[in-house]
Amino acid sequence: MPKPVRFCDVPGCKDRCRGHGYCSRHYQAWRKYGDATKVIQKQHHGLSLPERIELYTKRTPACWEWIGHRDPNGYGRLNVDGTPALAHRLSYQLHLGGIPDGLGVLHKCDNPGCVNPAHLFLGTQTDNLHDMYGKGRDRKRGMKGTEHHGAKLSEDDVRAIRASQEPDGKVGARYGISRTTVNDIRKRRSWAHIE
Repeated sequence: MPKPVRFCDVPGCKDRCRGHGYCSRHYQAWRKYGDATKVIQKQHHGLSLPERIELYTKRTPACWEWIGHRDPNGYGRLNVDGTPALAHRLSYQLHLGGIPDGLGVLHKCDNPGCVNPAHLFLGTQTDNLHDMYGKGRDRKRGMKGTEHHGAKLSEDDVRAIRASQEPDGKVGARYGISRTTVNDIRKRRSWAHIE
């Protein structure tokens, strides 16, 4: 005999019960706040785009920090007519005007969560890369040998590989690297800075 269908214990809720007598939405509120009827998210329906941007902006003397949703890279996000948009681009458009095709909105302050129009400027991806290199923010460029986070070998290992007369596959198996990597080390296509 199938189990009878249970509904959420919160008055007025007609959703199916998922756990502890609550639907999934009220169960999550109960877990997080200890009260299944607590409002989980404030909705800001009816506000204009400038009002929504202002609502999620914390102004400080330097950067204007985005306090709304951020993506994994730290950039502010806001849905506009059901489409996700970057908050710093919206701030630029609101305060400084449109963004021509092919250009991006770059940060002078290197803070991805900043929406201060005084810290934003237009540029190409090449401009963005030059800005990054000029400020020393690139993680991989210039990192050689064991300075690089992905290095599996030491400088002494590289010297030993070059001095060895064994086949590439045998040496690679000993050091836990591929035969191709051994060949690249021996022909100085990688680890070229080691004599």
